[in-house]
Amino acid sequence: MTRRGTWRRAAGAVLALAAGLTLAAAPAVAETDDGQPGLTVEITNVAPAVLQPGDDLNVDATLHNDTDRPIDDPTATLLIRRFNFTQRADLATFAAGGHDDQLDAPTAQAGTGQPLAPGASVSVHLTVPAAQVGFIDTQDAWGPRGIAVEGSSLGSVLGIQRSFVLWLPTQAGPMPQASLSVLVPVTGPPTTPVTSPAAAVPSPTANPGPTATAGTPVTPTITGDEGVDPATADALRALTAPGGRLTSTLAVLESDPGIGAAVDPRLLAQAATVGGTAKAWAEGVDATLALRDVATLPWADVDVAATVHAQETGLADLAIERSKSADVPGGHVGTLLWAPSKPDARTAALVPRKALAGLVAPVGSVTSAAAQKQAISGVQTVPTGNGDARLLNPDPVLTGLFTDPATIEPGATTATASQRLLAELAVLARRDSPAPVALVAPGRGWQPDAALVASEVATVRDAPWVSLTPISALLNNAGDAPERKLASTVVADSELAPRDVERLADARERARAFAGVTSNPDTSMRDVDDVVLAPLAVAWRADPAGRAALVDAVDETVTARTSGLSIAPLSDLNVISARSELRVTVRNALAVPATVHLVVSPRKACLQADQTDPLTVDAHDEKNVVVVLHATANCEVTVLAGLTNPAGQVVSAPVQFQARVAPTIESVGTIVVGVLLAIGLVLGIVRTVRRGQSARRGARLQAEATRDDAPLALAPLGGVTEPRPEDEGSPRTPAAGTSTAGMPADPSPPEAPR
Repeated sequence: MTRRGTWRRAAGAVLALAAGLTLAAAPAVAETDDGQPGLTVEITNVAPAVLQPGDDLNVDATLHNDTDRPIDDPTATLLIRRFNFTQRADLATFAAGGHDDQLDAPTAQAGTGQPLAPGASVSVHLTVPAAQVGFIDTQDAWGPRGIAVEGSSLGSVLGIQRSFVLWLPTQAGPMPQASLSVLVPVTGPPTTPVTSPAAAVPSPTANPGPTATAGTPVTPTITGDEGVDPATADALRALTAPGGRLTSTLAVLESDPGIGAAVDPRLLAQAATVGGTAKAWAEGVDATLALRDVATLPWADVDVAATVHAQETGLADLAIERSKSADVPGGHVGTLLWAPSKPDARTAALVPRKALAGLVAPVGSVTSAAAQKQAISGVQTVPTGNGDARLLNPDPVLTGLFTDPATIEPGATTATASQRLLAELAVLARRDSPAPVALVAPGRGWQPDAALVASEVATVRDAPWVSLTPISALLNNAGDAPERKLASTVVADSELAPRDVERLADARERARAFAGVTSNPDTSMRDVDDVVLAPLAVAWRADPAGRAALVDAVDETVTARTSGLSIAPLSDLNVISARSELRVTVRNALAVPATVHLVVSPRKACLQADQTDPLTVDAHDEKNVVVVLHATANCEVTVLAGLTNPAGQVVSAPVQFQARVAPTIESVGTIVVGVLLAIGLVLGIVRTVRRGQSARRGARLQAEATRDDAPLALAPLGGVTEPRPEDEGSPRTPAAGTSTAGMPADPSPPEAPR
C-alpha cells in the first residue's frame, strides 16, 4: 500500500464525514447524464518554468463544472513525480495518464469551501515551498519532472491534468544544447487569373478596338502581377483582416526574429496590389521579413510534385527561376520546396539539380508513428540520382505543441504546452553528440494562435539547454545529418492529373512559339507564365472541381493568345512547267510587328518549294511573298503553307490546297520546237550545198581567177583554175593538162550560160 493511497483514504473519510454533517441530503458527487464525472482541471500557470534550488513552486489551475448539477466543495491537489525523465516516450506516457504510481503524496492543496454551480469555474493557487520540493541538487539531476493537479469533491477524484516542471540544480554546470528552428509558411489562397476565358482571334482590321467585328470574338484579358481577379482579391482581404490566417501568421513572425519564413513571392505582389488590409499586411510583412532568415517557395506555390510526376519539370523550373529572381526582403537562405504530401525521391532530385536549399516534408509524412516519440533530426540527407538533397523533417510532437497542443496532450493549455515543449527539448539535449537539431514547421493551412507561439518561444529563449536557431544554421548542419531514403514515386490523390499538367505545358509551349515572332518575347510571355502556373498552386488541392475548370479556362485563354498571324486562303494550283511561282499573302492582326518564316510543304517529292527569307509584317498589315516551285514529275499533291518562328515552331494555322503538276506539257512543246528548228537547219544546209555545185557559179569563179591581178584561189567544187604566166614553173602551178584536184582537165570549153 502506497503512502499516497493511505492519505487519500484518510482525507476522503474526513471530507465525507464533514459533508454528511452539513449536506446530508445532497449527493456526494455531481455526475453527467451518462454517469461520468464532469470536473475539468486546467493548469494555467507553472512558475517558475525552470525551477532552481531555493525557488517555491507555484501552480495556478482552473476547475470547470461541465455538468448540470452543483459540485460540492471542489478541491485542487498538486502531486509531483520526483524521478527524472530521460526518454521522450516516457514523457508521452506520463502525459497520457501513465506512471500514475510514481506520483508522490500531495504537496499542496486548495479548496473553495463552496459548491461550484453548473457551468461555473473557479481558480485555485497551489504553492509548494522550496524546502518541500525535494529535488536532488546534483549535476546530473537536471531535467523534467512530472506534476499533476487533481480536482476532487468530497474525497472523489473527478478530474486531473498533468504537466511538467523543469529542474535546474546549482551544480548543473555547462548545459548541453539542443537547437530548435521554427519555419513558418507564408502562402495565399488559390488564384483564378483568367477574367475572360472565351477564346478569341483578334480582328485583322487596321484599328481593332475592344469590340471586334461581327463574327470575331473579343480578345481575352489575362491578369498577371499587375492585376488580381475579384475572387482572389476578396480572399486576400479576408485572410488579412483581423483574425485572418495571414494576419495571425504575421503576428507570429513579429513575436521573435528567430522565427524563419518560407514565402510565396507572388502572394506579396498580389497583396500589395489589392490595397486595403491586404496592402497593409504586405507592408508589414516586408518590414518583418527584413529582420530574419527568409526562404522563397516556387512562384505561386506551385505543386512541384505534380509537375515531376507528369514529366513536365519545365513548369517547375519556371516557377523556381521566377522565385529566385523575386525581390523579397530578409536574409535569403535560398529557395525551398515544401511538399504538400509525402515526398518522394523523384521530387527530391530537383533540389541538387536546381541548387535549392532543401525539401520540407509535411509533419509526420516520413516518420513512423512509433518513431514520433523518439528523437527526430530536423535535417536529413536524401540520396537522389542528381546527388544528395537536404530534407527538412519537422518534429511531429514539437510542431504539434506549436500548432495544436490538444493533439499532443488532450486538454492542453498554453502553460502545459510550454512546459511540455521544455521537457521534450531537455530530453533531446541530454542525448549524446552530435547536438540534436529539431525543426518546427507547420503546414500551409495553419491558423496560428499568436499568443501561444509567443509564449512558447519566450519560454525556449529562457531555457539554458536549448537555443532558437535560424533556418540558415539548420541548413548548415546538413553535413552531419543522418541519411533518409525516400520511396521512388509517391502520388497523392489530390494532385493535379498528369494529363492536365501536360495541357498546361503544351499551352505554354504554343505561347512561347508565338511570342518568338514578336519584338519583345519576354514581355509577351510574362502574363502567360503567371496564368499557366495558377492551376498548379498547392492551394487548389482542396478544390479539385474548381481546379479542373481553371485548367480548361487557362488552356482556352492561352490558345487564344496565340492567334493573330495567318495566311490568306490559297486556291488550287496547276503547275505545267518545271519552274513556277506561288504568291502567298501573310497577314498580321497583332498590335506589334511580327517576324515569321513562310514554309510551303508539298506532301510528295514531285513538287518542291524553295525556302523563303524571314518576313517582317507590320502591325495590322499584310505582305505578299513569292515562293518558287520546282516540278519534277506529273502528279497531284496536297500542299501545306504555314508560318513559323525563327526556331521553326508553328505560329499559325496551316493553309491547304491542291496542286496538279504536269511539267511534261512544257517539255513536249520544247521538243517540237527543237525538231522544227533542226529540220529548218538541215534544209538550209542542203539548199546551200546545192547552190554551191552549179555550173554557172563555177564559170564565174574561173573567169575571176584568170585575171592578171586576181589572187590565187582554190577552185570551187566542180570548177578549174588556169595558171598565170608569171606562175609558170612555180611549185604551186599545176601541170599542163591536169586539174587542181589531180584529175585530167576537160579540154572542152565551158558551156555557155543559159
